[in-house]
Amino acid sequence: MVNSQDTIPSFSDTYLYAQDIFFYQFNELNFYVEDTDSEEFYFQIFRKLFEGINIEKIFPLNGKKNVINHVKENNNDKKKVYIVDKDFDDLHNIKESYPNLFYLDKFCIENYLFEKKSIIEFVVSENPILKHIHIEERYNVSQRIEDISEKLVYLKSLFFLVQKYQLPFENTSLHIECFLKNNKTEICLNKLGLYKDKLINHIEQNNLHIDLERTVREIEEDWRNKNIAGNNINGKYILFLLMNELKIEFELKRLPNHCCACYNLAKECEFESLNYLKESITEFIA
Repeated sequence: MVNSQDTIPSFSDTYLYAQDIFFYQFNELNFYVEDTDSEEFYFQIFRKLFEGINIEKIFPLNGKKNVINHVKENNNDKKKVYIVDKDFDDLHNIKESYPNLFYLDKFCIENYLFEKKSIIEFVVSENPILKHIHIEERYNVSQRIEDISEKLVYLKSLFFLVQKYQLPFENTSLHIECFLKNNKTEICLNKLGLYKDKLINHIEQNNLHIDLERTVREIEEDWRNKNIAGNNINGKYILFLLMNELKIEFELKRLPNHCCACYNLAKECEFESLNYLKESITEFIA
């Protein structure tokens, strides 16, 4: 059986790398991003941030490495703007520096989707019987996002430890479902424990002298003291938990896939949280 994803054409990195040639006369400003499956999502964002600039197409390059390589060849080109996720790059002190390369100040682009209006509109679109005012009364969006983020701080601190010490285990690329209970809204301590056991066994077998629990607690404490914990939580993880919370809370019959959820939320977002990015890009192209 062929699903909708199978019908979407895929392109080689070589094609993605050169596709801007065909649109050069149509775009006043070219935007290059990481994710090939989020082009329309990014289009919604940049169209709102740069209303006075003609943008016909966004150029995904299939990963941060490709974006960095592309900007190296187009350094300081004022018609070419490159956007990449923060990830943990700032914490690892590995951010690249080019005049036309811009890092998000949160983990990934999905972190900017969680506006009250967009989430309420999403619920109504999935269950039109519900009233906007009743949803707002029942569901405190900012508090729920904060609560979801808090659930994920320990896991993300653990992932940062894996990267910091270059332990040979998957981390941020893992889907959040790997660590969730069946209701898909809560961390499963057993699943988390299995992951931790693998790390501890590797640490002990290789005599790495890392106190895992103490180090993770120190990471958590450091993030909270600097008020950066929320910026280091994967927005994709938050979105997945949020969607499943909404499904339970408002008895929604279905949930869109990740790309559709991002696109639908983005249509209703104002993206004031991205004004810093707009101002930096506007200053660069002036």
